[in-house]
Amino acid sequence: MSEWSLVTIEDIAATNKGAIAIGPFGSRMKGDSYVDSGVKVIRGNNISETKIFKNEFVYVSQEFAEGLGNANVYGDDLVFPHRGAIGLIGIIPKDEHYVLSSSLMKLTVDTELASPEYVFYYFRSKLGRHEILKFSSTVGTPGIGQPLSSLRKMKLPLPKLAEQHDIASVLSKLDDKIDLLHRQNRTLEQMAETLFRQWFVEDAKENWDKGTIENFGKVITGKTPSKNNPDFWGSEYLFVTPSDFKGFGMYTTQTNRSLSNHGWDKFKSLQLPANCILVTCIGSDMGKVVISNSDCITNQQLNAIIPNEDHAVGYIYHFLKSKYNLLRSMALGGTTMPIINKGNFSSIEIPIPPVGVLMKFHEMWRGIASKIEFNQLQIRTLVNLRDTLLPKLMSGEVVVSDLSNE
Repeated sequence: MSEWSLVTIEDIAATNKGAIAIGPFGSRMKGDSYVDSGVKVIRGNNISETKIFKNEFVYVSQEFAEGLGNANVYGDDLVFPHRGAIGLIGIIPKDEHYVLSSSLMKLTVDTELASPEYVFYYFRSKLGRHEILKFSSTVGTPGIGQPLSSLRKMKLPLPKLAEQHDIASVLSKLDDKIDLLHRQNRTLEQMAETLFRQWFVEDAKENWDKGTIENFGKVITGKTPSKNNPDFWGSEYLFVTPSDFKGFGMYTTQTNRSLSNHGWDKFKSLQLPANCILVTCIGSDMGKVVISNSDCITNQQLNAIIPNEDHAVGYIYHFLKSKYNLLRSMALGGTTMPIINKGNFSSIEIPIPPVGVLMKFHEMWRGIASKIEFNQLQIRTLVNLRDTLLPKLMSGEVVVSDLSNE
């Protein structure tokens, strides 16, 4: 750490005009500026906790983008929200061209002084995020006051350029592996959904029996153990809430909170084994579906199905996934908050295919689902490794040469 220097963003910015810039005023980019395809507009909701952008983009024409001058961003430019998702940072993919929205700032790094990826990862760390948040305010409209001046003043520790590249390379390789596994899983889930449609939509038989969700298993609505009793909380059993779903794929993985053995034993009637189907049934996250990959308990915002037979798991999961709009429309009947209570959830109508059909589907589906579950566990391991290394590399506590010697 002794060879590291403390610099400001302004110290490492490229010398060209507009290396530090802000998105156009809202009046220059209205709804009628957008087109079906063209140059992507990057907004705060596109920036994620990784290098990969999320959510749908909107577009402006190439001609319109050219008129926005310094609001254009290119490969390796860094983007920072000054409103909304403050504390996040994005990096533009190499060889790509975007336009900033009015809520973002950009930094073009002088690559003879600093690695853009190193700067990206520093501001992804707790230390870097804390540095960004130092300039934010919750008084009035939440945001960073005097955005460009604030961005210029933000500080970061800077090792020699070669070490910056080494640090960024280690973290980037982990992110690339995580991204590859996520993309594999998206492809596998599409395959599973296609299989479901072929068997139970395109080839469905009119003479199949009609039933309800409760014909397929026991429905349980969760409950939150008292937060005032620390004995209920620990690390032994997952406690699933709707906020955890953003980190799930087809299966549950890590949750924000977990229960102790005492908490698990105290709520026997709410215990769920692996291979239950969990569905969010209240609020804005309504209608999301996941399969438990281990014993768990949920809060009161989820209804869960403990299937009578393992061979029905995939069928129930994909059926409820396909009924997302139905679930949300059912919930809007609530008077104060959108909600599907246990009774209404249990009575959702569902075809009952013959057992032989379900078993044959399950045999094919399980191979795909098992690969997805395995990939999710790999992603969890890699994310934990990356998040453990990130602050240690950025503080100089761990050096890359130590990693290569292990």
